[in-house]
This record gives sequence, C-alpha cells and structure tokens, in this order.
Amino acid sequence: SKDAENMATVLGQAGRQLFGKDSVFVHLLTTDPGKTQPARANIKAAFDAVAARAKAEDIFVVYFSGHGTNYGEAEKALFYFLTMETRSFDLSDPFVRANNAIASDSLTHWINLVPAQKQVLIVDACNSGKLSDNILRAGSKSLSASQIRAMERMKDRTGMFVLSSSTADQKSWEDAGFRQS
Repeated sequence: SKDAENMATVLGQAGRQLFGKDSVFVHLLTTDPGKTQPARANIKAAFDAVAARAKAEDIFVVYFSGHGTNYGEAEKALFYFLTMETRSFDLSDPFVRANNAIASDSLTHWINLVPAQKQVLIVDACNSGKLSDNILRAGSKSLSASQIRAMERMKDRTGMFVLSSSTADQKSWEDAGFRQS
C-alpha cells in the first residue's frame, strides 16, 4: 500500500507540474481500509476508465506493486499478477487464474485499449521480467524480421516501456526480505 500511495503522490505531483492540474488523473488502488481495493474487477474498471478518457497524445503510466508468479509450460508460460483476492500461489486452478490474478495477455489487452501512444508499465513483483517477455512475444507473433525491427524503432518514438523489478525467474528484492528504507 505504501509503495502504491507514494508512486501515486509522486506521479501526480510531477504530472501536474509538467502538464497542469486539469490534465493529470490518478487511479489509486490499495489495500488500505476505505480506499478502492486492488481486486481484479477494480483494476479492470480503472483501465476501462482510462481507456474511455485518454487521447493519443497522452502519457499513460501504470504501476503495480505486489506478488507475481509464472504459470504454464516453458515458452507458453505467462506472468500472473496476483490480486488481493488470491489466497494461493497455486495457479493450477482455472478459477483462481481467471478471477484472482491478471495474466500478462489480459494486461496487454487492457493496455492496448488505451489510446495513449506513450505508455509506461512499472511492475514491482517477483518474476515480473516474464511480463516483458510475454509483451514482446505477443507483439511479434506472425511478424517478419523487418516488421519486428520496424516495431522496435517505432517503440522508441512512442509505444510501451516496461520496467520490472526482477527477471522472469527471480524474486523481487522486497519479497526476498531485502527491503530497503
């Protein structure tokens, strides 16, 4: 909760200084009592609200802090961000995957519905590097080598930037018990 609140505060303040107070919209979901909870449905609703309001020239920043894991076989494995409803890291139950976690393919779809051409995704969770792998793989399905190179060049001008706190097979420092103040 503290990390999410701090990021929301910093991004909101910096955004208002750069773009003006009427141009910045922050959706904070946190486990603190009385606040909008980071349940799967609430996260999806926040994405829907942004998608309905955003324009191509906007900058869209998403920050996730929590638990993540990978599930699936080898190359087809997906990153799953575990929402507050998740009671187990065992994602073999299809109900848990569909209702209590957000798979990288769902997250990618939600992000693609936001028309902002500059997007930043920050994920502070174990195994979050797998999300970057999944996004890259999803963007390169059935594309030729020249199309992939063109996408990479375009990504540097607009597109999606992903920052993850760990590799695809690594614990996040905070979860590993190395929290720094």
